[in-house]
Order: sequence, then C-alpha cells, then structure tokens
Amino acid sequence: MIKDEYEILAFNDLQVAHAYLSTIYKVMTSLRDDFDARAEELESPYIGLYDFADKYKHRMDDISAIKELIEQARSKHRTVLAKLHDAEERIVELTESETRLREEVLSLTSVNEELRGNVEKIKEQVRVLRLI
Repeated sequence: MIKDEYEILAFNDLQVAHAYLSTIYKVMTSLRDDFDARAEELESPYIGLYDFADKYKHRMDDISAIKELIEQARSKHRTVLAKLHDAEERIVELTESETRLREEVLSLTSVNEELRGNVEKIKEQVRVLRLI
C-alpha cells in the first residue's frame, strides 16, 4: 500500500516538473520572440530538465511493468501453493485409507487362517467318518 502511495507521489512530482517545463518553455519562447539573449541561457537548462523528466517517466513505466510481473509471479506462486496444499491433503487421505486397508488385510488374513484351520479340522473329521 505504501509503495502505491509513493508511486502516486512520484507521478504527481512528474506532473509538477512538466508544469515547470511548460512555464520555462513559455518564458524561453517569449524571450526568443523579443530577441533577448537570455533565451539562449535558458535553452540548456530546459533541455536538461526535459531529458531528466523524460527519463524519470520511463523509469516509472519500467517500475510499473516490473510491478505487474511481480504480481503475476505472486499469483502463480499462490496457485502453486494451493495445489500443493490440495496434494498434501490428498496424501493424508490416501495414507489414512492405506492404514485402514492394511488393518483390514490383517483382520481378513487372521480370519482366513482361522477358516483354513477349520477346513483342516473338517477334512480330518470327514476322513475319520469315512473310516468308520
């Protein structure tokens, strides 16, 4: 938020500089029209101030472009973090499911062993009955 305020202040400063440039240009033009030698003295500072204001404007444009790229990167980063969070939640769910399934497998294996024992007992009883 503070950066935005500084950007607004910098833009306002640039507008003030352009207003001063306009005033200096009018005075310089007026002196030239009057064939006053002071017009030549104003030319060099005017050109220097104009170049400075132009470079300042381009820097502000560059800062805005960089700021946009940073915001895009932040947006992508937030998206990646959200996907990572979803993936982590899915991993937790799958881990819990795996734990439940392992417990169920152990339980079913125990029941299966018990049933095999019962089958063996029944087979033995059948053999005994056949012998009788």
